[in-house]
Amino acid sequence: MVKIEVFNLVRYLCVSLQLGCKENLGCRSQCPPEYVEAKNAYVGPLSKKTIEYCQEFYPDSHVILSAKYDFLLPHEKITNYNSACNRNPMIIPPELKKQTRTKTLNGIPLIEYEKVVVIKTKLVPEFMKKFS
Repeated sequence: MVKIEVFNLVRYLCVSLQLGCKENLGCRSQCPPEYVEAKNAYVGPLSKKTIEYCQEFYPDSHVILSAKYDFLLPHEKITNYNSACNRNPMIIPPELKKQTRTKTLNGIPLIEYEKVVVIKTKLVPEFMKKFS
């Protein structure tokens, strides 16, 4: 008799926190486009590194947590803006919880990912500690 083992694959969700200083947000060019993909909107060196990390190690399962738009899929188009969550908190924890049920990545609601990897800079606003 052959024994077949079934392995449950753990789904990882990588979250790139983009909640830092306003100098790190927005498109920098002579004539910035009105809309840009979220993965290209954050131009600060630390912002770029966190997104690059997510793309390298979690290419099909990462999202961006934005000070203005909350959870963003990397390909979602957003308008250029200038906001920093640590100074002007727009993210509301109940809204984030709602988005984990309604926003999907590869057809899977964010809430259904078993493990979450958070990539952040040193600066984390006080309100984010509620999620720890």
